[in-house]
Amino acid sequence: MFTREGHGDTKPASTALRINARAFGFSSVIGGEPEDNKFGYMFGEPSDEDVLEPSDDTVSALKALSEVMTTGGEEGPNGDLPAAYTYFGQFLDHDITHVLGSVKPDELVAPIPRKLAGLTNDRSPLVDLDSVYIDLGPRQTPRKGEHLEVGLVTRLNGQFNQKRPEGKSDFNDLPRTERDANDQKKDRVARIGDPRNDENVIVAQLHVAFLKAHNSLVDDGLNFEQAKEQMILNYQSIVLDDFLKRICDPDIYESVLTDGATWQVDRGDLFMPAEFSFAAYRFGHSLIRTKYKYNLNFPRADLAELFSFTALSGQLGTGFKIPGPDGLKEGFDTLPDNWIIEWENFLPPSDQMANVIDPRLTSFLFDLRKENGDVEEGDIARHLAKRNLLRGYLVSLPTGQAVARRLGMAPLEGDMLLDALPTPGLREAARSFSSATPLWFYILAEAGNPARGELAGKRLGPVGSKIVMDTFFNLINHAEPSILREGANKVERPFTLQHLIDLAARQDKLVTNIAAVG
Repeated sequence: MFTREGHGDTKPASTALRINARAFGFSSVIGGEPEDNKFGYMFGEPSDEDVLEPSDDTVSALKALSEVMTTGGEEGPNGDLPAAYTYFGQFLDHDITHVLGSVKPDELVAPIPRKLAGLTNDRSPLVDLDSVYIDLGPRQTPRKGEHLEVGLVTRLNGQFNQKRPEGKSDFNDLPRTERDANDQKKDRVARIGDPRNDENVIVAQLHVAFLKAHNSLVDDGLNFEQAKEQMILNYQSIVLDDFLKRICDPDIYESVLTDGATWQVDRGDLFMPAEFSFAAYRFGHSLIRTKYKYNLNFPRADLAELFSFTALSGQLGTGFKIPGPDGLKEGFDTLPDNWIIEWENFLPPSDQMANVIDPRLTSFLFDLRKENGDVEEGDIARHLAKRNLLRGYLVSLPTGQAVARRLGMAPLEGDMLLDALPTPGLREAARSFSSATPLWFYILAEAGNPARGELAGKRLGPVGSKIVMDTFFNLINHAEPSILREGANKVERPFTLQHLIDLAARQDKLVTNIAAVG
């Protein structure tokens, strides 16, 4: 049975909507408990010398540091990563991580380090597109023969004086359940392998693109299993040849592609590194913009609107009263057609870029909605930077300097670390951590370090790049199929995110042409 896992209360997009705090967490909780999907440390359990000192003073200093990790109510400075890749990164995270026994905000009020006890990964850590093809009964995308089902949008027929984006067919929503006024958790739920991909409308539209791209391959003559294999290999090429190339230090990127990963494990021993899941991959939080040029109707859509037009985080247009056979009803049955994405605004040659990678987050992420079951104190639940820093402390992540030394790299520390920070407030708050820095903060600081010249803020630094590249090398290498093994000759590389969008768009043209002929 499809349900809105983790769904909480909603408010109209016209108000100061507080968004589900897990929506940009790059780790969340759904349910289900595989026996062997585990978390671990890349270099073994850290020693006492390699972690932050456990004390009330450390906790207080982490909270103080989190308060100044903000763009200050302004849009952060642009990097050179097209905005679509922020949400590809989120989609990718949902495909490989899903934390069971996740650290709850009530544990973070007065955290006591407990390492990784009780945490397991509810997803296959492999880069195998199982968020689309997962075979777990009700959490499976429905099929129509060899095709995957795609949902219909709600036709507005010019209501609200807004138009459907040009060339878009009715098939541009996730497949959904019907309305259920008696049970909100079953109301218009996305029938997909991972409900988190209905958290915001951009990642939801990206999931739709994967469904439609599969269907285009079937239309080319492939059966379901052949299209699935081709899609997985295409997806791995996007990750390896497009996404990682855009976010990682060029030298480290090339060295891993040429020589393989330093951190390697056998497939049977594979685990999700805590350094990746709780720190390095959370660099994506700094990429998030406050407003997006979304489509012709919404040239400055804010994050509240992007969450409202989903079922997991919103009500598909809460605040809109829509005429129906039984009178006015709240919101839409499916995504309204004026909210179909225009991907050309998110990919080149558009100049809409993600924010730079540095220790500043959009202020929107400092007032997230409290999750169901969180403590009444609520401050930590709403504050993403605070959650990340305290969560890393609680699971005993090694410091950035400790990881750098284990990788044989000169650590960024002392005045060099402080000089890498972009504001006086950050430099002052980070002073007590200048030689033993929380790993997540360290990753952001080294990425934004002005001493890196033209790479500053545009690529992950050495430590962040190495953790991310080594992790994905293993997760792709052990997948079935794998572009690094027998699948290497089955895809024309590079297959990019733009190629995926183009492949998906063929479905719109096909339906539009059929309608025109009919």
